[in-house]
Amino acid sequence: LKEVTVTANKFFYGRLKIDQYTVTFNTDGGSAIPNALIDHDTAVAKPDNPTKKGFSFVNWYTTDSFKTIFDFTSTLSASIILYAKFEVTNPPTAITLSANAIDENQAIGTVIGNLTSTDADAGETFTYTLVSGDGDDNNANFSIDGNKLKSGLVFDFETKNSYKIRIRTTDSIGGTFEKKYTITINNVTESITYAYNSGDKYVEATANDGSIDNTKFITVTVQGLTFKGNVGDELTAGTDFSPQGYPAGLTMAVTKLSDTTAKITFTGNANSHSVVSSDKNNITITFKNTAFVGSPDISGLATKIKNNIKIEFLKATISYAYNSGDKYVEAAANNGSIDTTKFITVTVQNVTFKGADNSTLTVNTDYTVANVPAGLTMVVTKLSGTTAKITFTGNATAHQKHTGVQDDSVNNVTIIFKGAAFTGSPNISSLATKTKNDIAIEYLYNPPSFSYSYFGNSGRFYEYPDDGTVDGRLYITLQNASFISLEGESPKFTKDTHYTIANVPTGLTAGLVKNNNTGTVHLEFSGQATAHANANDVGNVTITILSDALKGSPDLSGVITKTKNDIIIDFDVYLIHGGNPVFLERKEDGDGRFSKTDGGDDYWNASFVNTIFTKNLIANPVAGTHFTVGALPTGLTLRSTRFNDKTMIFWLDGAATSHSDSDDTTFTITFDKSILTTEPTTNDDFINRVQTYNVDFVD
Repeated sequence: LKEVTVTANKFFYGRLKIDQYTVTFNTDGGSAIPNALIDHDTAVAKPDNPTKKGFSFVNWYTTDSFKTIFDFTSTLSASIILYAKFEVTNPPTAITLSANAIDENQAIGTVIGNLTSTDADAGETFTYTLVSGDGDDNNANFSIDGNKLKSGLVFDFETKNSYKIRIRTTDSIGGTFEKKYTITINNVTESITYAYNSGDKYVEATANDGSIDNTKFITVTVQGLTFKGNVGDELTAGTDFSPQGYPAGLTMAVTKLSDTTAKITFTGNANSHSVVSSDKNNITITFKNTAFVGSPDISGLATKIKNNIKIEFLKATISYAYNSGDKYVEAAANNGSIDTTKFITVTVQNVTFKGADNSTLTVNTDYTVANVPAGLTMVVTKLSGTTAKITFTGNATAHQKHTGVQDDSVNNVTIIFKGAAFTGSPNISSLATKTKNDIAIEYLYNPPSFSYSYFGNSGRFYEYPDDGTVDGRLYITLQNASFISLEGESPKFTKDTHYTIANVPTGLTAGLVKNNNTGTVHLEFSGQATAHANANDVGNVTITILSDALKGSPDLSGVITKTKNDIIIDFDVYLIHGGNPVFLERKEDGDGRFSKTDGGDDYWNASFVNTIFTKNLIANPVAGTHFTVGALPTGLTLRSTRFNDKTMIFWLDGAATSHSDSDDTTFTITFDKSILTTEPTTNDDFINRVQTYNVDFVD
């Protein structure tokens, strides 16, 4: 305050402000009520009751424990929070259990019944629990999973036949209802039955080795009992069951398939299985209490024992042996017939071939065959009661043997014997050795064969020059025969007499030429193709060599290689002529030298090679820009010059440091499309742009 001096009487007036307090209404998720601001020593006006779905409003309380109801006539001296209390409007009114009885000896977790609730609110959801209270005596022996009441014990009727439980249902808004139930245990008559899954016995596996075919087994089905363990578990012999009377070498196994089924199988190999006395028909199994959940007393159950389990062994055997070698072979006549001195002997045990000695068995009745080459017939002839032989008659239609080209030899001819082949027609369906599927026949006939190679490495005929003329040669090499003799240095074979050719572009004429100096035969083309743009390329020119082109006119009907149907003619092509360019050491100029002088353009005094292009070259090709050179022998330098618009010349100068015969080598030159006056689209369109050159030392 400011100090003043009073010189006369004065009046001073003070102004006061009333305190105010906040009333907060907590509606616990109900409809919101705004906070109220109340003057000191003033009562709170009671608001409209809040609402909350599924609940009814009770009153306002001073704490959330809802112990003291707020008095709206009282006055405030501080801020306060008021709490709304609600009660569920429509709690559940009933619980229904679909079933309240369970058979004895069921596994823990067996569903007894489904729980449902009654509630006035539509669409409600419910949670079920076992709770304490009247009737909860045996809650611990049960469980609830969702809305399913499940067993928590393996019940035994004789021990206890009813149980008491108490269940609560709670709806989504917390409303509850509880009910007690009595669960009844049904007395079930225990039984065990046995059934083979097929037939009426176990049989030996097709391997005929004393093992048992376990696709055949006995299924054990129980009623009023539950097999212990998990599906796939094996019961323990001596503890859960007792096996007796099975053949030495075998072991009986019992495997759980489900709570009420198991299967009996046998493992191992019977020591004795080749004679009739090996068979068994009185194998016994006796189940014990411990095989089942809860170890119920089955001592008085007659069907715990099965004492007539049967095992039958195959006993019969069939074996095969070539009388010499390991295959049949073509007769020396090379006409597709089989050398009759070669055959397979079939030997059997515990069965006897039917019929008289030297009689033949009947195909499809006594045996079946597969993969016998066309033209041949398999014959099975009885030699004795325990032996027969397999031979072949006739002439194989296909009987060529071209090494690396065509081989008609086979190694999968198959014979399968039937029971009818033997006296008494025994059942040999499970006998593996009734089948032999690797009988081999080798042919000897090696007819003429043809191979084809283009000159150089172009892999095609190609246009050169750009006027429809086609360059290149396709060499034809003949094996196991000779081409006929023709007069002259380079005479031609006669079309349609010695060969046929198809799909040749108009304007070109094919010629099959024999060079009498070298003995080679090649295909070439003369003339000019009428249409020779890039779009006129062909890849299916076809040549077929005829029999009269060969000495003796041999039969070529089965020779695949007499025809080549993928001959290529490439027009308007960016290509480097192929060949086998060689730089040859010039000993007269010095060891390791390929030229007389170094430097300059004196390639005439050097070992040089021409590289010819189908398209025009630029004026001055430069190494490193228009072509790159691979590694050269130490001491040598590559020189080059443009000889004309389609030819470059390369030579080597300097002297190689190492220059013995063993130092012969090669190097490459990779040409870029920019070396051409008119470039292809990409280097990939530049055929043979990587050229290989040979370096030949003559020491």
